[in-house]
Amino acid sequence: MSGFDIGLTGLEAARRAIDLIGSNIANASTEGYHKQEMITAPLHVGGKGGAAGGVKVVDTRRAIDTLIEREYILQQPLLGQSAQELSTLKLLENAMGDIDTQGLMLSIEGYFNAMRELAAQPNSPALRYQAVWAADGLSDQFRHVGTFVADLENAVAIEAKGLMREANALIEEIARLNGQARELIAQNKGANAIRDMRDQAIAELGELVDIQVTGLSDPGGAIGLSVWGTPVVVGSNAMLLDAELIGSTGDLGISARGASFYQTEVRGGRIGGLLALRNELLPNVSDSLDALAQEIVTRTNQYHVQGLGEAGSFTDITGRPASTEALSAWDGWGTDVTAGTINLRVTNKITDAVTLHQIAVDGTSTLVSVAADLDALAEINAEVADYALHIESANATQYGFDFLPVPVLDTTTNPWTASVQPELGGTYTGDTNEIYTFTVLGPGAPGSSAEIGVDQGLSVEVRNGANELVRTVTVGLGYAAGDTLDVGRGLKLAFQDGSLTIGEKFEVSATALSDTSGILAAAGVNTLFFGTTATTIGVRTEILDDPRLLATSLSVTGDDNANVTRIADLVDTSLQQLGYVTPTDYFRQLITGLGQDITFRQLRYDSLESAMAQLESERERISGVDINEEAAKMVMYEKMFQGMAKFLSIQNELLNSLMDLL
Repeated sequence: MSGFDIGLTGLEAARRAIDLIGSNIANASTEGYHKQEMITAPLHVGGKGGAAGGVKVVDTRRAIDTLIEREYILQQPLLGQSAQELSTLKLLENAMGDIDTQGLMLSIEGYFNAMRELAAQPNSPALRYQAVWAADGLSDQFRHVGTFVADLENAVAIEAKGLMREANALIEEIARLNGQARELIAQNKGANAIRDMRDQAIAELGELVDIQVTGLSDPGGAIGLSVWGTPVVVGSNAMLLDAELIGSTGDLGISARGASFYQTEVRGGRIGGLLALRNELLPNVSDSLDALAQEIVTRTNQYHVQGLGEAGSFTDITGRPASTEALSAWDGWGTDVTAGTINLRVTNKITDAVTLHQIAVDGTSTLVSVAADLDALAEINAEVADYALHIESANATQYGFDFLPVPVLDTTTNPWTASVQPELGGTYTGDTNEIYTFTVLGPGAPGSSAEIGVDQGLSVEVRNGANELVRTVTVGLGYAAGDTLDVGRGLKLAFQDGSLTIGEKFEVSATALSDTSGILAAAGVNTLFFGTTATTIGVRTEILDDPRLLATSLSVTGDDNANVTRIADLVDTSLQQLGYVTPTDYFRQLITGLGQDITFRQLRYDSLESAMAQLESERERISGVDINEEAAKMVMYEKMFQGMAKFLSIQNELLNSLMDLL
């Protein structure tokens, strides 16, 4: 090889090196760019001594560590999912409000506090209005939070579909670049830029989905790519994916396009995070909110149905639209509607006589059949109009009706020959309906008489339906006629002057729930709230318009606080449907659990971000462009170029001198 040839190879190597350095510097800030390095080798000519023959450029390669690249790709989906879940849950936490000072917790406590204040002053119009407004405020807050969660679920599904379109575009781009890289390498042409573009697309795809890449170090240039175990890139061929809501469950699922086999429990990437949010995290929050709203509504309405407001007994009342299907056939009735009995009290306004009617409800009952049974009563008219139960007095001037759980005294089932009648009062505070038997005990033989307040040993024994002794009260010597006696569970008993017959009995039907079936509350008859979920809860318009209808009382006079006290006490009641915790504790657990989820994901995100930062730092050290280093190389190759130019000049001078000699 001549000196000119040696010089030319050196010039070409220096030129290509300077071009490569320029490309590196130009792409120093290009995302995904890997620094390129030129590989050279000496040229040798055969013959004696193996004289050097210049330099040749063997290859131009990317500065890359396959192990680091693989780990970088593995970390991207984990970080993407963690970031997506964390940002969405923080939005939800803000909507739920602070656990102590704002949001739904404040509304729950405000509602029960307003009821408690009204219980302390049941005749206060201002406090009655305040209680109704607090109930309406609670409803508004439930609807606000419930609607936010529902909207967030919809937004998550929409975002997942949008991100899946981005993922499919990246999959197609990766397949296209994959094919180009393979073709260029097969033609012995450089494919480094194509590989960088492909690897950057893979990294971007890894933020969206969980990916598995094979062939990163394949000299042929082609890689294989799978998403959640499904091959999506093979050579230059791409398989696209769909994200859709599954009709049967409403879950968000991922499927290969055209396959209609949806996976709902995939993990990794922002889309994996969105699936976890849409299918698990957000529905759990929504279900918890619905359970809390339903339990507050159900328990409040269960008591409210039985009570009366300042307006007193009803002459007509209309519920809200409900199903006309049988109790056993429609899940919408809920678990609180079961077989039971409706106790309806009818008061004759002229004679003050009270008649207790009982309507049986079973699994075959419908709203229409219940209306028919009520309509069969002489004093009552009832029908279902526009799917709502309507009850009215047959004669509004003569009859009023209510569902008060007033204890009913029965002296007819057993013979009662005493000269005085027992007087029953009080409000029953038991949790279940009960029949109590009262037996007169005394010093004499059965059938003999004893004087009230005079004869020593005269007493009345009280036993429950299980024949268990509840209490024995003295009505003989030492008892003042007319004094009220506490016989347990809120019931009061009194006798006026006269005599009792030893051994005689009477019964008291004590009603904890005047509607043990729960159908009246479910049908919206004399309820405070309507709705069964956080997004549908509200206060009846009739009560908003006339707070006097707020059923605070359990007496016919409507001036006591027994019913509103029961409603207020729900705040401290451990409720079975809430896992035997109080409403406020249940919501506190929900907020605390959400906070713990956020804390856990924040720690996980911080850990992943730190690991990713270390990987990026190491990746940058190996593959990144150092401007100073490239500048130093440029100076070196510039001097090389100048040196080779000088070498060629000398070669030319030598050749000219030789020619002159000839």
